[in-house]
Amino acid sequence: MFRGVSAAFFEQLILKLARKPLRTMPGQVIVAQGHVTGEMYLIKSGAVYVSSYNKEKKREERKSVLMPGTTFGGSSLWMDARSLVTITSNDFCQLYVITADDLGQTLKIFPEYKHIIASNAISQCLRTKFFCPGLAGISTESADQLAKRMCYEKVVFRDGECLAMAGMIPTSAFLLKSGKVVSSSGDPAALSHFGLSSERPEIRAVGLTELFCCQTMIETIMAKGTVVAYR
Repeated sequence: MFRGVSAAFFEQLILKLARKPLRTMPGQVIVAQGHVTGEMYLIKSGAVYVSSYNKEKKREERKSVLMPGTTFGGSSLWMDARSLVTITSNDFCQLYVITADDLGQTLKIFPEYKHIIASNAISQCLRTKFFCPGLAGISTESADQLAKRMCYEKVVFRDGECLAMAGMIPTSAFLLKSGKVVSSSGDPAALSHFGLSSERPEIRAVGLTELFCCQTMIETIMAKGTVVAYR
């Protein structure tokens, strides 16, 4: 998340980090799957375990254990993405927290790193299969190269504006930074008028697979409220 920033930038973040300690009890949920936190955590002592809900087996499954010195939640500082996992205290833990506001305040002091942070966050999302299934298996190098271009192409969609239209091959693809979209297979003008659409909070990438494979969109994707995205 912070690759390429200076020591002075880190020092500012650490000062903010030190002001936000968090102590947790065994079994306490720190981050719940499906929630947007806007926070990154650094484990000082204790351990936490990572789990996710398996829909097929209808049960929670443990995936890994994170030890002191580990961070989690970094990409949510920049992207309003829902957590793919649940983070739970394994024992008594002490953590430190950085919020999206902390990062924003630091970037006001070091605006030259804004695109570097954006690029790192975009690259991580591009390599996450849940967000970008069409790019599954993409190398870190390729994701970094694509992210470095996308971070300079930020666009804003207003409520009801169309990101991609059913039956058309997209000319642009988008990775959502913030906001929500709705989807349907109908005409966007009619959908906007009659409200015949369904909210899709899990969608964070629009048209990536179709753009790279020259395929037509199977559904229309429109902004619900204001949506900020990288093209």
